Amino acid sequence: MSRFGNIPDASVNENIQNSIPRKTTQCRESVWNQFTEFCQQRKYELSESLSTDMIASILKDYAFNMRKRNGEDYKKSCVKTIWNTTYFSKKEKGSFENKEN
Repeated sequence: MSRFGNIPDASVNENIQNSIPRKTTQCRESVWNQFTEFCQQRKYELSESLSTDMIASILKDYAFNMRKRNGEDYKKSCVKTIWNTTYFSKKEKGSFENKEN
């Protein structure tokens, strides 16, 4: 018997997805939807061609300008959570490009 298994990648990926709590997945989707709405208003487009500096600039713009749907500011702790969730979601989905460049 071998010390290490030989589980296929598809099975590993499925197990990873199943281990993420439903509320975490819903939160990530909500934050990503909010971020894509922001990008549409600012004329940013998802792409893998942007530099790290441009991505940082977009995320900074988003972090300092995000608001609740009713226009109120988020609490500081919420902004940090949303910003971090957006960053890690961005890593999963790709980078960004500014349509005006």
